[in-house]
Amino acid sequence: VRIMVDPFPEKTYSGALDAISPLTEQNFEWPPTRNFRGAARLKEADPRLRPGMNGRLDIIVDRLPDAISVPSKALFTRAGRPVVYVAHPGGYRPVWVEVLARNVDEVAVRGLSAGATVTLVEPEARP
Repeated sequence: VRIMVDPFPEKTYSGALDAISPLTEQNFEWPPTRNFRGAARLKEADPRLRPGMNGRLDIIVDRLPDAISVPSKALFTRAGRPVVYVAHPGGYRPVWVEVLARNVDEVAVRGLSAGATVTLVEPEARP
């Protein structure tokens, strides 16, 4: 698992999953989300951590070699195909991508260069 602790957003900890709840937790927000309580063991100790700190776990079930991760808001559909808009001098150009996996926050894609700057808002169509 990857462990992110709220007081230290700059640090991601590695760990091993100990337990996960079989039931989702219901919230009353929109859009609705499905969350599970989980427990993990840290692989390395950090003296800054204290009992009761909030955080989240990302459970890694598979690795995607050569995949590039972009924010979910950076992926658009054009002519029925997934596309991201990459910055270049004078604006943005569309780059067709293959979606490998996704979650609420990010999308793993193939077909995009590492380090590319993408837009989170679809550029206006030019006549």
